[in-house]
This record gives sequence, C-alpha cells and structure tokens, in this order.
Amino acid sequence: MRACPGPRHGSPGGHIGEAKEASVYRPHEQYRRVQMETANSVELVVLLYQGAVRFLNRAAMAIDRRDLPAAHADLIRSEEIIAELRKSLNPEAGEVAQRLHKLYTYMLERLVTANVAKQRKPIDEVLELLQPLLGAWQEIARRSHSREMVTAGPAA
Repeated sequence: MRACPGPRHGSPGGHIGEAKEASVYRPHEQYRRVQMETANSVELVVLLYQGAVRFLNRAAMAIDRRDLPAAHADLIRSEEIIAELRKSLNPEAGEVAQRLHKLYTYMLERLVTANVAKQRKPIDEVLELLQPLLGAWQEIARRSHSREMVTAGPAA
C-alpha cells in the first residue's frame, strides 16, 4: 500500500531529483518517511488518517487566506489519502468495510466539491467525519501496542 502519495506530475517539486534534494533539508519529512516504513498496518492507518486531517486543515486555512493553489494541492493530497484508505478495504470483511467504502466515497465527493468551489464547509464536514475514525484507530493502535508489550514480557 502506498502510504503517503507524493506530488502529482507537473506540480512544484514534482521532479524526482527535486523531491529527493528537498527532503534533505526537511528532517520532519525524513522522520515521517521512516515512521511510515516501520509502521504496522494499524499504525499505518493512523498515519494515513493523521495525514488526511493535516492536509484538510491546511486546505481550510489556505481557503481562508484565499491561497487557492495551496488549497488545491492540500485537497488533492487529502483526496489521494482517502482514496488509498478506500482502496485498502477488504470487501469480504463485511458490513463495516461496506459502510467505510460508502463513507470514503462520500468524503471524496465532498472534497471534490470543496476543491471546485473553493469552499470551506465541505472540508469541515469531512473533518467532522474523519476525527472520530482517527480517534477509534488511535485507540486500536494503543490497545494493540499494549497487548504486544504484555506478550513480549519483560526484557531479559
């Protein structure tokens, strides 16, 4: 699963060499990359949700200050993350997966509306839907980590 989509073709910094050179000067991006590469599947879902929320918040702020290119870029990145979450669903997992698929599809529709109209309201709506899901996945990750610690036992 592709964890964090990179810049779209033709966008600023979209050239391979430029992206690599830019990351040398951005330690937080290197940290995120390592975090993604070493995360288990639950942690990866949490990171994806956090990324979507981060980009949506940035898009909302960009719309507020009328920085439309920045809003567009952040909305596209959040759309790519939500599309990746939708694509990663197991259709055989039952009703929860089906409901999440419908919810992700709805979120994507709202974000397209936000991007075309450059409106904040659809972004806020999607954030309200994502926040409880992020909280639930963070709790799953916390419990999973606690179980791993108990299973591993004390270090010898």
